[in-house]
Parts: sequence; C-alpha cells; structure tokens
Amino acid sequence: MLRVLIQWLLKACVFPIWLIVTVIHTIGTFLTGLASWLFYLVAGIAVITAFCCVGFQLYTWQEVKNNLVCAFVFILIPNVGMWIVTGLSLIQCGLQSFLFE
Repeated sequence: MLRVLIQWLLKACVFPIWLIVTVIHTIGTFLTGLASWLFYLVAGIAVITAFCCVGFQLYTWQEVKNNLVCAFVFILIPNVGMWIVTGLSLIQCGLQSFLFE
C-alpha cells in the first residue's frame, strides 16, 4: 500500500513536468519546421547566387567561399533545432512511460 502511495505521489509530481515538456516540444516542432523552410530557402538562394557569380565571372572564389560558408551555416541552424526537438521527444517519451504505465 505504501509503495502504491509513493508511486502515485511521484506521478503527481512528474505530471506537470511532462505537461511542460510536451508543450515546449510541440511549440519547438512548429518553430523548427517554420525556420527550416525559411533558412533552407535563404541557403538555396545563397548557393545559386554564388555559383552564378562564378559562372558570370563577377566575383573571385574567395568571395564565393564566403557565400557558401553562409549557406552551410543557414543549413546547419535548423538541424541543431531538430536535434534539440529530438532530445525533448526522448525526455517526453521517458516521462510518459513512467506516468502511463
């Protein structure tokens, strides 16, 4: 009986944490998807601009390299956001399995 009471109290303490993590995960998923779309668009434009500038001999490779590094950073930022959302998902699943077992 005491074990069930302690487990019930632990679940009552963990439930608000699970609820907060779930809300943060949902908002993070939405914002990461929105940012990914926007950042990939900017990165694509930067890459196309860099290669067109080389093709038309407007800039040197040094200046084009800066554009390509910028595009790489714009591609990397949403991926970091996705990694964070995945970590939140793991935490959410762990808390959920404890709560609803």
